[in-house]
Amino acid sequence: MVIEKFVTQTGMLRLLASCDNAMDAARVLQAADVDIIFLDVEMPGLTGIELIKSLRNVPSVVLITGKRDYAAEAFEFDVADYIVKPVEYPRFLKAVMKVTESLSRKPPVKEESNDSLFIKVDQKFISINPKDILFIEAQKDYAKVVTAANKFLTLSTMKSVEAKLPAKDFIRVHRSFIVRIDKISDLRSENLLIGKEIIPIGESYKQELFKRLNIL
Repeated sequence: MVIEKFVTQTGMLRLLASCDNAMDAARVLQAADVDIIFLDVEMPGLTGIELIKSLRNVPSVVLITGKRDYAAEAFEFDVADYIVKPVEYPRFLKAVMKVTESLSRKPPVKEESNDSLFIKVDQKFISINPKDILFIEAQKDYAKVVTAANKFLTLSTMKSVEAKLPAKDFIRVHRSFIVRIDKISDLRSENLLIGKEIIPIGESYKQELFKRLNIL
């Protein structure tokens, strides 16, 4: 793949992943922090434009396509650059420099209020107030978000979910569980209680949990 080759030979870049389709790319973007994505518009199943539309947090995007027809639509989504195939290294490097200069000018990110968290369930996005969340449980490729009233299953990694939660209110207590601290009603050495749910405490998470709870 030409773009993969260009990335590996450019010292300022580090290749995190190379995906053949948009769904695989979406999973990578959910699980990791990415600064730049080189995105082919024409992909099977889901186009590059449709992938951008589906993302909540979009990194700097350099669109790559064999057609010029997408240019107007692409820049509606504030893409960093737009390259028409065949891609040559000087043009690729120009796009990289444009993105890196733009990233260096970005102001520091301000702390968000975290009044609401949007999670994708099936084909729709649902707004949840983090204050209502009791805990999150990993279930294979999914995360189950549990509130007092509902349970929501979303395609996401625990790492991605944890990154979007207010750190002062939530803590990882097990490789499969994140809990809201003020919802803990009882605590034992091996587990804790939230509502009627008994949640295990992983040995490697115990020290940090006890520290956050001011355990003597």
